[in-house]
Amino acid sequence: MIKNYTKVAFRHLFKHKVFTLINILGLSIGLTATGLLCLYSNYELSYDQSHEKASRIYRLTHTRISEGAQQYSSATSFPELGIELKNNFAAIESIARLFNIGNEFTPVFNYDRAGNRISFSEPRVFLADSTFLKIFDLEMLNAANENPLSVKNGLIISQSLARKVFNSLDVVGEEVEWKGQGSYTITGVFADLPKNSHFDFEILATWFNVYGSRSLKRWDGFYNYLLLNEQANRKLLQEEIKGFATAYLSEYNNSRSLSSIVDLQSLSSIHLHSHLQNEHEINGDADVTYGLVIIAVFILMLALINYINLSTANAIERAKEVGIRKVIGSQKSQLMWQFLLESFFIMCLSSVSAITAIQMALP
Repeated sequence: MIKNYTKVAFRHLFKHKVFTLINILGLSIGLTATGLLCLYSNYELSYDQSHEKASRIYRLTHTRISEGAQQYSSATSFPELGIELKNNFAAIESIARLFNIGNEFTPVFNYDRAGNRISFSEPRVFLADSTFLKIFDLEMLNAANENPLSVKNGLIISQSLARKVFNSLDVVGEEVEWKGQGSYTITGVFADLPKNSHFDFEILATWFNVYGSRSLKRWDGFYNYLLLNEQANRKLLQEEIKGFATAYLSEYNNSRSLSSIVDLQSLSSIHLHSHLQNEHEINGDADVTYGLVIIAVFILMLALINYINLSTANAIERAKEVGIRKVIGSQKSQLMWQFLLESFFIMCLSSVSAITAIQMALP
């Protein structure tokens, strides 16, 4: 029975080719635009969600105020502030620091290969605490041990850099000479960072101090990440951290008529809601992202309304057809199944066309 209804539905669709084509084209364009906008918005909203503990990870931010006027707000803070907070607040499970060494100079590395001395430079080199891999999930493709950042003078590099420089991922144990820093050993290779990550590094080096005691409360150029325990009260801890940081920096700030606000920023809010100095990358915009979602819904509604209007405009002609077919003995259920199948085929063809267009449009 369904087979017969299907044949009738197809015959009608082919008989009214122009009407069918307009319907399919209108729905396809609407679905394509909606799909592309939703994919982009979902991509923006998914930043940094690949980390299992993402909901408990926060970054310290620092706002400096001079004589009542805000000088700047930075995504970085002081080199040992995170450590001091970890030692004083039980709600903080772990801390990890990052320092962009490439901001100070472009690191140059040398290594020997088949008797030849080969050099390469990489600006995206960060120093990282050994705890970094316990907070963030980097997929290690090859590693010397469970925590390759715990090895003194160790480097972990991305798979892209390993292939570009060494033409292999089997580089754990390779010795490289970091110009000005001495001999380093490659202790791991990690999978390339996902594009929807606010990080952008190719090499992580085990931590060494680039600051002295005078810089502890003056140089706020370090990324401090906190992992809160599951029972932590974020709002209460945030207020406690502000008070602790004020006291911690008071001696330095009071002597220079400065004041500081140290705040917590959730990992998931960094890409869309943070526009601070010293961000790892240019961030997105939450208003634009949510606006695109609204536009996507609006376009989909227009496409559906257009389809309904075209179907309604065709109803007069279909009314004549329905009358003639009922006169010759067609049942109500037969007509209903035919019209449902016609709509189903138009939707299927429109969806296939939209999916194909989306695949072709994706970078």
